[in-house]
Amino acid sequence: MLKKLENLLEGKDKDSQYFLFDGGFGTYYSEKYNDISSKCEMANITYSKRVLDIHKEYILAGADAIKTNTFGAFRDTFGDDCSNIIREGVALARQAILETNSEKTVRNIHKEIEIFADLGPTPREIVSEQIQQYKEVVDIFLECGVSNFLFETLSDVQAVKEIAKYIKEKEKNSTIVVSFGVMPDGYSREGFFYRDLLERAAYDKNIDAIGLNCVSSALHIYSLIRRLVKEYNFDIQNKPFITMPNAGYPVVRGYRTFFDGNIDYFGEQLAKMLGLGVKILGGCCGTTPRHMMVVSKKIKDKAKLNEEIAVLDNDKKEEKKNEGKKITENYQGFDYSKKVIAVELDSPKNDDLTKFMDGAKRLKKAGVDAITIADCPIARPRMDSSLLACKVKRELGLDVIPHMTCRDRNINATKALLLGISAEGIRNVLIITGDPIPSAFRDEVKIVYQFNSRKLARYVNSLNNELLQGKINIYGALNVNARNFDVELSRAKQKMQEGVCGFLTQPIITENALNNLKKARTELAGAKILGGIIPIVSEKNARFMQSEISGIDVDDATIERYVGKSKEEATKLAVEISEEIAYKIKDYVDGFYLMTPFNRVSIMVDIIDKIKNIK
Repeated sequence: MLKKLENLLEGKDKDSQYFLFDGGFGTYYSEKYNDISSKCEMANITYSKRVLDIHKEYILAGADAIKTNTFGAFRDTFGDDCSNIIREGVALARQAILETNSEKTVRNIHKEIEIFADLGPTPREIVSEQIQQYKEVVDIFLECGVSNFLFETLSDVQAVKEIAKYIKEKEKNSTIVVSFGVMPDGYSREGFFYRDLLERAAYDKNIDAIGLNCVSSALHIYSLIRRLVKEYNFDIQNKPFITMPNAGYPVVRGYRTFFDGNIDYFGEQLAKMLGLGVKILGGCCGTTPRHMMVVSKKIKDKAKLNEEIAVLDNDKKEEKKNEGKKITENYQGFDYSKKVIAVELDSPKNDDLTKFMDGAKRLKKAGVDAITIADCPIARPRMDSSLLACKVKRELGLDVIPHMTCRDRNINATKALLLGISAEGIRNVLIITGDPIPSAFRDEVKIVYQFNSRKLARYVNSLNNELLQGKINIYGALNVNARNFDVELSRAKQKMQEGVCGFLTQPIITENALNNLKKARTELAGAKILGGIIPIVSEKNARFMQSEISGIDVDDATIERYVGKSKEEATKLAVEISEEIAYKIKDYVDGFYLMTPFNRVSIMVDIIDKIKNIK
């Protein structure tokens, strides 16, 4: 670790209570040179003087460290230019320090300035690929003699822990700073809560400093740090803590993005953070050399720091008086002392709910425990499953399991929806990745997929622990018809680790599906399983499912049973076969998940009557 940071941590440096980084590079570059057309990292090669001048401005503003202009310098983005961008970025940072210290300036800047290799998140999603991307660029920095690294605006900690170990093995005297980008509510774009991210990084011996940057404003990051210290008793003094907030929140004017936050206000918030134990300060998007100059002046006001510490101590005393006041609803989940019956009922394609609500009423009278509602199945818009679930719960008093896909919502929309359904008393969700948009419509309808089902489950579980007044039980999907069921089981186990308490399976029709269900019962110990049953209503319906519906297997023997049957005969056979399946799977499930064909609720009522007494 840098000697300066060691001295700060141990209180040996009496002349300085902080270590000051520079501010945002990319946003300042765009503002200063009116250049929004290109990635600013390329300027290391194409406009080197611009980069040099910005570094010098930050040094003159009082920075103790400057970041190389390499935040997004990965091979996936820049190809063969990547290596040159990094090498030139390092050379320009060094040149800026030399020129600034040799020039006669009005501030007479003559101090040792550190260089940090600056790296943001990689363009890859898979952790192993992220690690490889980091290794490629880290090796170039090490070849250039750079041993200080800042990994910033991260959403997860897994890859950076591995790369920190890699760096320390190559350069034991390196300094590694890890900073996470989280929204004002404390969650990263990957759905991790900031306290968990910081704790995992803090306990890693290869990481020298931790903190928060970007995404949120100075006030919101300040509030998150206060909460970290006050509510979670996080030992912020254990490792140097860094904070580099945005200048505020962006606004768009004339197709350009601006940050209009007050500079004095920004400086005051950062100065107050020192009183919470923050050792390293800096700025991110929207901040400029003027911001850092103001910060440098503000943090010399020690009286403000002492005042903040006193306020914090008083708040801690007040907090103790209010401990244990979180209200939680006493919802115990389904009664699994009997076989639970859940029926999937499709929401309407228009705004007429008459048929749907009539069907829900009939199912309740028949004795179902819950209705499940799909979330725009096969990527075709229908009435929102969560809003409809709230109506059913409110008007019929019936438990509902709305499906929630990852396809159409980002983390903000997902959280907003979860807060809404929780307030309405919805206590169960089925989380699935969701069918993709058909390729013909992808130019018109954009998929989101910020989460997969495992990440979304983790996010809901974290909200249960941190925010929601009533726990939401998380269910997942289990495809017993998967070609490689061992892979499906592995994913299911990962879902359980992320908080999934049970699974609703795809329809069980074939012997292979039954065998996979038996295996799941053994492998997924502790999870509730609702076995999927879909009534086949005709030979045509059976052949369609066999040929065109992903996730459903129909064997030839079953199809043969429908050949030559009238509609009435096929309907009777559908009920008969569904009952047969229920009895075949009863010893391996905690309940049944019935899927309504073509909104024919009458068939479901007949099936429920046949299976509701199965034990």
